[in-house]
Amino acid sequence: MHSRSSNEAQSAAAAPRARRVAAVAFLAALAVAVASLLLHLNARSITSVRIAGEFVNVSRAEMQQLMDKFLPSGFFELDVAAVRREAQGIPWVRRISVRRIWPDSLHVAVVERVAVARWNGEALLEADGTRFVADEATTRGGYVNLFGPDGSEKIALKWYERMTPLAKALGTTITTVALDQRGAWRLDLASGLILKLGQGDRLDRVAPYIAALPQILGDRFSAAARIDLRYSNGFAVKWRQDATPEEGQAS
Repeated sequence: MHSRSSNEAQSAAAAPRARRVAAVAFLAALAVAVASLLLHLNARSITSVRIAGEFVNVSRAEMQQLMDKFLPSGFFELDVAAVRREAQGIPWVRRISVRRIWPDSLHVAVVERVAVARWNGEALLEADGTRFVADEATTRGGYVNLFGPDGSEKIALKWYERMTPLAKALGTTITTVALDQRGAWRLDLASGLILKLGQGDRLDRVAPYIAALPQILGDRFSAAARIDLRYSNGFAVKWRQDATPEEGQAS
């Protein structure tokens, strides 16, 4: 009787241990299966790369060459963040997205920077004032030249944008906008005319003067080499050296 009770107790104690052993064995087998599956999936190579974007200063071939460096990695092993970091090291790349698409594709979308001006002769500016440096071979073009202290990029762009319609009304375009350390502005026009503006001059103050210059100077306007608008009640004119006496005669 005592032996029978002892055997029953041993059997009852052994049952949970057996279940635990079975559970551990099952989990181990599952882990091996998952690891094997991951190894199999990671061994799958990327066979298709799609590169999208409007390419002007970044070449599609350049992006393809960059992608080729990472393709030997398996589908899951490919470091998407590293691809993005390296691509954004290309000066003209503003933003890039990289996505793996099952089972063997990679989708890359590139957004280029759009330069609107040259800054201090050594960098380019985007419309939001972001400054970047690009290879000289890709920076040639009809960019307006903006000069100013660091941190004045946005205000220089604002002056250029606001003054562009005025220059157009004068029959020319702006080639240079310069802000010096004292806060004075200078505008160089494609016609050769230079406009000098005072420290902290407001756009709403100088714009009417500039717009009225052709009417005020009449036929002599084309003979002006430099017009100084820093005076509160008028302006001064420096005439071109090749101007005739009648053209350069002051009123």
